[in-house]
Amino acid sequence: MNEGKFKGLWVIKSLALVLVLATLIITPFGLGGCKVNIGYVGTNVGNRIVAAYTLFNDTETATIDVDAGKTLIVNYTSDVKQGKLTIKIFNSADELVAELPSNTTGTKSIYTASHEKYKLEVAGDGTEGSFNVSWETQ
Repeated sequence: MNEGKFKGLWVIKSLALVLVLATLIITPFGLGGCKVNIGYVGTNVGNRIVAAYTLFNDTETATIDVDAGKTLIVNYTSDVKQGKLTIKIFNSADELVAELPSNTTGTKSIYTASHEKYKLEVAGDGTEGSFNVSWETQ
């Protein structure tokens, strides 16, 4: 009779361990907390963020300092084979100034009346493809 209790207790403990391990493994993927990049080749240096990838599930950011009376000119191109890619520009108050369309090529000009620090954000959500974003001020 004690042997049966021991086997039952072992089964319960084993199931509890499997449940805990499954939760630890699955939760980051299910909650979007996992930043996985596969085949990612890119750079985020100077005034350019460029990358090509099989899977991009992360965010690249850059801070762009623009003097008063200048225009920020952002050139972009992206090729999205699957998933979602967003390219956004925020002002120093973290307000969205522009969202650039993906899977296209274009230029966005933003006149800056007073000194501003913009944040450029390129975010992938299970996307495959490439992007190239560069900027200058005039």
